[in-house]
Amino acid sequence: MAPKGVKPWPTDAEKAERKAAGEILKTKGNYLFRQENYAEAAEMYNEAVKMRGTQPVYMSNLAATYLKLKDYDMAEKAASMALVHDPRMTKTRFRRGLARKQDYQLRGAKIGTVPPFFIQRNREIKREETFAFTFSSERQLANMVIVASILIHWRTQNYGAKMLRLTLRGMSFVKTNMLSNNVAFSRGIWEKALSDWTSYSP
Repeated sequence: MAPKGVKPWPTDAEKAERKAAGEILKTKGNYLFRQENYAEAAEMYNEAVKMRGTQPVYMSNLAATYLKLKDYDMAEKAASMALVHDPRMTKTRFRRGLARKQDYQLRGAKIGTVPPFFIQRNREIKREETFAFTFSSERQLANMVIVASILIHWRTQNYGAKMLRLTLRGMSFVKTNMLSNNVAFSRGIWEKALSDWTSYSP
């Protein structure tokens, strides 16, 4: 029996019940996110957290939702909490980096200049992005490519400028042939694709 004033440790049945309830709330949140109802989606994810604690998936989904709501401070906090539990969540690292960039740029715009700490923090963000790329699994990379529909422009005499939806093989081809063949990689498209990927539906 638990001491007076201390909650008893939940039984296995209670844990299973809370887990099921949390997953239902997460599923509802995902549906609302896809419907672009971000405020209510955030409520569902927060309820899931109350039910089961700071599960990394719940916190990562919250980060994506707060990004859509342009609440960059909360997005960073949610992503950071997810990474405490699972530091190898690549998509979550990108979400945190995006939240930090947007937050610091917004602060700079308000005061008419870039905050003094932005340059150093920007270096930290870039290092974090490098870390995320380094530990991306092939499956994560494939999902990123497929979901974000990264487009490559290439030039040939017959085809001119074309666009390809990349598969993992396509990405491998580009990495192998970008220097040897005349492949023009669009930085703007790449950055847009990364942005789409980080804020993609949970």
